[in-house]
Amino acid sequence: MTDLVLDSKKESAINQYGKFNCAVRNINKNELDQLNNLEGFDKGHFQLQNKISEDNLAITLGNADQKFFELASIKLIKGEYPNSNTEYVMEAFLYEKYFNELKFPFIYNTGKEDLIITGIINNYSQNMPVSTEYQKGVNDFPNIISIGMDSNLKYNVLLCKKNLFKYDSNQMYAEIQQKLENK
Repeated sequence: MTDLVLDSKKESAINQYGKFNCAVRNINKNELDQLNNLEGFDKGHFQLQNKISEDNLAITLGNADQKFFELASIKLIKGEYPNSNTEYVMEAFLYEKYFNELKFPFIYNTGKEDLIITGIINNYSQNMPVSTEYQKGVNDFPNIISIGMDSNLKYNVLLCKKNLFKYDSNQMYAEIQQKLENK
């Protein structure tokens, strides 16, 4: 019975907060390559493209790979995931506030560009931990996401120790630091 309760709590935490222990932010391609060479970690990559303001609401556009969607516990609610870097999904709160009547795919004109929105995802970013150097909802995680990476942008990586619940975060940080120093 105790294992069942613990498994349920663990699954609930992963669904709400994501399945990662650490985020490494604003790194260049060389630093990204070093992180990608670390063994024993799942890695999800994302980038922040730019910001849009809609009725004084800051909206962040970004790119991500498939693993980011998994580690951040992003779930598709409606529509489809993007199939190319010209298609996007958006968080549910944006769709419900501004586009609730539109069918997929639809065009969202940001004032600078047209975005093809193919689907709606859960409001994952509201539960993501943010360090003090980032402003929640402004420069933390993308609200509208395309797939793929842009070599002109800084990289961000979510790291998950393969045996997530067998390690504490201090031990994991020490392991990452040690592996990077030994390269």
